[in-house]
Amino acid sequence: MSIRTWIVATLSAGLLAAALPAAPAQAVVTPLPASVTSCTGVWVVVDRGSDVSVRCAASHGTGLEALKSAGFTLETTTGSYGEFVDRINGFPEALDPSYTNYWGYWHATPNADGTWSAWTSSADGASNYDPKPGSVEGWHYGPYATTASFRQPPLGYAKKGTIKISGTAKVGKKLTAKVGTWSPIPKFTYRWYRGTKLIATKASYRLKKADQGKKIHVQVTATASNRQTVVLKSPATKKVRRK
Repeated sequence: MSIRTWIVATLSAGLLAAALPAAPAQAVVTPLPASVTSCTGVWVVVDRGSDVSVRCAASHGTGLEALKSAGFTLETTTGSYGEFVDRINGFPEALDPSYTNYWGYWHATPNADGTWSAWTSSADGASNYDPKPGSVEGWHYGPYATTASFRQPPLGYAKKGTIKISGTAKVGKKLTAKVGTWSPIPKFTYRWYRGTKLIATKASYRLKKADQGKKIHVQVTATASNRQTVVLKSPATKKVRRK
């Protein structure tokens, strides 16, 4: 049974006040953390009506862990189905004693074309659910609903290339970053490195005497309007030979 289903059942029976321990009546609402456009873990969206934040969780063993890892603060109470989220970043300031409005817990997954699936209500409590990497956790404050249309993370890409370096690793020769096939095509920026030292920021780089005996790699960042920011790194070259 999902927490949402349990709330509806206990509300209809007039039992919710006894089913959950009392949380503090008042809280201090704090700003939500700034949204991000890149994520290699689990996306987390918090929508409290007038304010929405899209974040990334590096740790996500449970839904609650993901919420905390993404930079949100929580107030919870423990009920029959695990921890119940009362407040996120102090919101709501005053709890609804009838739980007509509460934090609903939702999930969505990425589609092959870079879009997101529709939000689906979680069948498990956040303290028991194990989010999958690349998916999105959604938290929306409001009344019970069977569907949701609140904000989702930026779109991904239907095709995403891999980064390779073409050219000969020899002083005086030019190396070029190859980005592969993308759909849609984003804007690329480049950062060339000799070890950990940044040495150039264009699509191509001509090897210098200082590169001799070193390995070179390039980091490429892909950006597009309303799309995710993707950062990819090429394999390193062989050690650069002298002329």
